[in-house]
Amino acid sequence: MNRSGQQCANSNSSSTEGQDWKCRQCGYTNNDSNKSCETCNARKPMRPR
Repeated sequence: MNRSGQQCANSNSSSTEGQDWKCRQCGYTNNDSNKSCETCNARKPMRPR
Protein backbone atom coordinates (compact mmCIF):
# COMPACT_ATOMS: atom_id res chain seq x y z
CA MET A 1 0.00 0.00 0.00
CA ASN A 2 2.83 2.42 0.75
CA ARG A 3 4.25 2.07 -2.74
CA SER A 4 1.05 3.24 -4.40
CA GLY A 5 0.99 6.25 -2.07
CA GLN A 6 4.61 7.02 -2.85
CA GLN A 7 4.02 6.77 -6.59
CA CYS A 8 1.14 9.21 -6.30
CA ALA A 9 3.27 11.61 -4.27
CA ASN A 10 6.18 11.29 -6.68
CA SER A 11 4.03 12.00 -9.72
CA ASN A 12 2.70 15.15 -8.05
CA SER A 13 5.95 16.23 -6.41
CA SER A 14 5.68 19.77 -7.76
CA SER A 15 2.23 20.28 -6.24
CA THR A 16 3.06 18.62 -2.91
CA GLU A 17 6.35 20.46 -2.38
CA GLY A 18 5.17 23.62 -4.10
CA GLN A 19 6.76 26.07 -1.70
CA ASP A 20 7.69 29.44 -3.07
CA TRP A 21 11.25 30.53 -2.39
CA LYS A 22 12.68 33.93 -1.62
CA CYS A 23 15.71 35.11 -3.56
CA ARG A 24 18.72 35.73 -1.32
CA GLN A 25 20.02 38.54 -3.54
CA CYS A 26 16.97 40.69 -4.27
CA GLY A 27 14.25 39.30 -1.96
CA TYR A 28 11.76 38.51 -4.74
CA THR A 29 9.44 35.55 -4.03
CA ASN A 30 9.62 33.01 -6.86
CA ASN A 31 7.52 29.93 -7.66
CA ASP A 32 8.94 26.56 -6.60
CA SER A 33 9.23 25.50 -10.26
CA ASN A 34 11.59 28.39 -11.07
CA LYS A 35 15.24 27.34 -11.10
CA SER A 36 16.43 30.94 -10.99
CA CYS A 37 15.02 34.26 -9.80
CA GLU A 38 12.62 35.93 -12.23
CA THR A 39 13.93 39.38 -11.24
CA CYS A 40 17.72 39.13 -10.90
CA ASN A 41 18.32 35.65 -12.39
CA ALA A 42 20.17 34.38 -9.29
CA ARG A 43 20.17 30.61 -8.80
CA LYS A 44 17.58 28.94 -6.57
CA PRO A 45 19.13 27.89 -3.23
CA MET A 46 19.52 24.15 -2.75
CA ARG A 47 17.30 22.52 -0.14
CA PRO A 48 18.87 19.88 2.13
CA ARG A 49 17.19 16.49 1.87
